[in-house]
Parts: sequence; C-alpha cells; structure tokens
Amino acid sequence: MDKPLKFAALFYAASVFFGCQKAEESKISDAPVSTPEIVRTSTPKPESKAKIDVPQLAGKSPEELDKILGKPEKITPATVAKETPGEYRLYKTEGNPKGLSVRFYRGKAVRFNIILEKSFAAAKDALLETFNIDVKNIPPTIEKAEPLSQKWQGEFGGVRFTTVYAKKDKPNGQFVMVHAEIANL
Repeated sequence: MDKPLKFAALFYAASVFFGCQKAEESKISDAPVSTPEIVRTSTPKPESKAKIDVPQLAGKSPEELDKILGKPEKITPATVAKETPGEYRLYKTEGNPKGLSVRFYRGKAVRFNIILEKSFAAAKDALLETFNIDVKNIPPTIEKAEPLSQKWQGEFGGVRFTTVYAKKDKPNGQFVMVHAEIANL
C-alpha cells in the first residue's frame, strides 16, 4: 500500500506544480501589455529642395559658396569693366536643373539668377520659395521698359538688395525667373 500512496502523492504534487505553472502563464498572457506612450509632436515642414537661401549666401566668397553649393559646373571671368574683377559661376542645385548663376565681384557673391523649373503665379511666391526673400506686403515696381518683371528693393532677410525681381515668360503668363542683387562690395 505504500507504493500506491507514494504514486498518488507524486501525481498530486506534479499536477499542482504544472497546474500552478499553467495558471501563472495565463496570468502573464492575460495581463495587459504595457507599451511606451507614443508622443506625437509636430515637425516643421521641410524646406523646399529648390529653395536657395540667398540672404545667407550674399557677400560670401567663391570658396564659401563652393562648400555650400558644391563645385561649380562652369566658371566664366567677367569682361564688362564695371564687373571686374569678377567672375560668374554656374552651380547645379537640387530642384533647379538649369542651375543657379552667381556673379562675384572682388571675391564676393553679389548677384543671383535662376530660371525656374516650376513657374509661379505670383512674383512674391517665386522669390520666397526659390530665394527665401520675403518682400512682405511691399508693392512691386513695374517699369514700362520691362512690363514682365515685378521688382523690389530694400532690406530683406537682413541684407540690403539693390534689386530683387521675378520675371514672367509672356504677358499674362507665369513667373519663370528670379533675380537678386546686392550693391557691389
């Protein structure tokens, strides 16, 4: 009789042990899963790939612009007397396959010009989205000799510009070119 009693006790102990193990497992699996709280923050809209921050580039040396914009595609010495000593550099920029033309005078960037890949309905938008120049609510000047251009002058982005303008492709057309120039330094 001793053997059946030991066997029963062993069987009871094993069922208690495995039964508790099973209950413990179900407790763990039924418990709510704790996940870290996801905090959603608004991220600023990325700058347009086509935007060139002209107020930040104005007055910089060719070497500084080469570091920022990459090696120029073309370098042409200035030949007009009032532009010498100087040169023109053509930079390829993302979003502007026709390139950014920069004129340097005495080693400083003074003029920026680009033919836009995407045209704009408003000159203000073309200047802001392409050159990061905000002319705010200042009315443009439209000259009789250049009726396709809307021009401004003044301080924009902390830089004094002698002229900034956007030019249309045709009367009642879209703005397809932007230009910014500071005084020769």
